[in-house]
Amino acid sequence: MTPSSTIAVALACCSAFAYALSAALQRRETGRSADGPDHSGVPFFGSLLRRPWWWGGVAAMVVGALIHVVALSFGSITLVQPIGVSALILALPLDAWLERRRIERREWI
Repeated sequence: MTPSSTIAVALACCSAFAYALSAALQRRETGRSADGPDHSGVPFFGSLLRRPWWWGGVAAMVVGALIHVVALSFGSITLVQPIGVSALILALPLDAWLERRRIERREWI
């Protein structure tokens, strides 16, 4: 593996983590906003805009995208993109950790 490929892999892993954190934070805040009286449409979205952790999720998504672009400058899309998919796997344990709960078997399945 070349040095630039190593950098691409490391950056792709960081990007995947940032995307997973974004998904976990935004899911958490959407779930908490849905506990209110109206969980659809403009009022629901308005309540999300007032939640700082939801904005943290948006920021993590932007950071993940920027890191992903930088990773692509060091390695090919066939190297970087498959690693990015690991965000799907990382999001579940991150979400469980944020909610201080155990992951159920059906969630893993």
